[in-house]
Amino acid sequence: MKRGLLSNDALPLIIRLKLCFIITVILLSDLPLHSQSFNGINWGTVKNQPQVTHEVHGEVVKGKLYIFGGFDASKKPNWTPTKRAYVYDPIANTWTSIADLPQTPNGPGFGGVTHVGLTNDGTNIYFAGGYPSNSTGTGQVFGTKEVWRYNVASNTYTRLPNLPEALAAGQMRYLNGKLHYMGGANLSRADVNVHYALDLNNLSAGWKTLAPVLNPVNHPGSAVLGGKIYLVGGAHHQDNNTVTQKTLEVYNESLNTWTRLADLPVARDHISSAVVAYETRLLVLGGETSHNVLSRLVSAYSPATNTWTELTPLPVGKSAGVAAVINGNIYYTGGNFSSLNRKGVFGAQTTLLPIADAFIRNGSYATKNYGSDTTLIVKGSTLSGYTRSSYLKFSLKNLTNASSAKLRIYGRNADNTNAINLSSYGVDNDTWSESTLTSFSSPAASTPALCTVAVTNQSKYYEFDVTNYVKAQLAGDKTVTLLVKDIGNQNTNAVFNSKESSKNNPQLVIFTNASRGLDNLLPKTRSEVVMTEPERDSKHTLIYPNPVRSELNLRLPTDYQGRFSFQIEDISGKTFNLSDMIIQPGGSSIRFDISRFSLPPGIYFLRIKSNRTTEQMKFVLQ
Repeated sequence: MKRGLLSNDALPLIIRLKLCFIITVILLSDLPLHSQSFNGINWGTVKNQPQVTHEVHGEVVKGKLYIFGGFDASKKPNWTPTKRAYVYDPIANTWTSIADLPQTPNGPGFGGVTHVGLTNDGTNIYFAGGYPSNSTGTGQVFGTKEVWRYNVASNTYTRLPNLPEALAAGQMRYLNGKLHYMGGANLSRADVNVHYALDLNNLSAGWKTLAPVLNPVNHPGSAVLGGKIYLVGGAHHQDNNTVTQKTLEVYNESLNTWTRLADLPVARDHISSAVVAYETRLLVLGGETSHNVLSRLVSAYSPATNTWTELTPLPVGKSAGVAAVINGNIYYTGGNFSSLNRKGVFGAQTTLLPIADAFIRNGSYATKNYGSDTTLIVKGSTLSGYTRSSYLKFSLKNLTNASSAKLRIYGRNADNTNAINLSSYGVDNDTWSESTLTSFSSPAASTPALCTVAVTNQSKYYEFDVTNYVKAQLAGDKTVTLLVKDIGNQNTNAVFNSKESSKNNPQLVIFTNASRGLDNLLPKTRSEVVMTEPERDSKHTLIYPNPVRSELNLRLPTDYQGRFSFQIEDISGKTFNLSDMIIQPGGSSIRFDISRFSLPPGIYFLRIKSNRTTEQMKFVLQ
């Protein structure tokens, strides 16, 4: 449309559309190309699974999570697989049953598999090995040769060539048209270092033997990142004889070699479906550090630096569940016979130490200051001189926003084994000093109880959710005073470390969402997406509209000429060739139909290469 033909009524709409386009581009530019800026995860919960699960497996295809099998809780104490399977839609927040698993033996009320190698090619999901049911549906068999494909579009299963031997508790990954099965254990539950590959374009050739893994392990995890397969953790032996492993090794397909990399900080197994690739890092969630000892750890590995860092842990220890990244958010679902489905939002976590803390005591101690004490004591009593409450002050001066905030204090019920309820409060008067605070001079609470927490005789960090109060103070004087007290007069000493303690000091943990999730980036309505071609930029390639649907529209710089190649790359490093073509100078406009790749919604990279230049940019696919 030419500007001269615009009516007065149409002008505001076009202005709004252009502004939306600019905002969208800014949002996308804020997503670092190789970002390691997020150091935390803000955990919440979403719709639970329909059934409790353990040793369950899952894969993400086209923005949905498919989970399969696991142990049948209704048949405990027998360890018997289930053939149930479900799909989770994170946008609708719903679970739906899909076709039962086909592994044999099976019959009415039994079948299925656990400990299976599972992967996907972006369209379909593949199974190899695992523990199938026994013939009576009362137990399990420690391995199978069976290999299956789940056809997502038709909700059906297709049998594929068998593994060379019966295997289970290993890993399988898809890479460049081939299935790679690695490690695990045989029918005798002995650890193996096997590595077999099946060319999906040449099924009749069957599985071929490739370079064995360096450390034969069962119950490891794996992921593909940057065109390489990473195998992490696992164990030697099983059950009470388990020795968890911390090894990390990477497979180079072109060289057919495995290379040892930096060890996991803490050895763990039962992470078969709990290792994911996100942006430029591998994330390992939960697991078991020894037999039946659950881990909360979320460990991140950077191939660029060959180093590990720890992110915000899971709220509780978990193993044998499913981790997945969908639309830029992370999920952990099931495991340990739970149906709980947790959703995490990536972001920046800031841990603040108090600038002042002290407890006060009433009665004849009302004028005494305890600001230099290494402890913070909380006790409620109807008797004078027995009540103690603790004050903590934090500065927010270097923060601009907060998605959540938690006060963490380390200590325990020091008197008995009972759980005592302590409450946190906001205090607007921040003028108190650690060296002069007494019961007589202490400021009163300004809010009702913000959060109440049960404190036991276990020494650990106890967390109080103080999000709303911290947000209010962040918008105000950027100083937070929190009061912890026992209003139930339970006559019990709860003793916590103060900032003067040599370890485990009080913390105010502030989390800021990174807004990486695709749900936060997508326009709310189609009218917010610019559908017209943007004005020419002579120096940079433009993608329009962005977010993208089935077509990728490009406006190239005016000086681009000669032969160029165009590729799409997903966040795991998998590439999709668009075209090689001759470009004429002057600023060409190109349109690619990308629906043929059946790509799931998410964040992708467009790579443009020639003999003289390389360009790379992000886009969001709806």
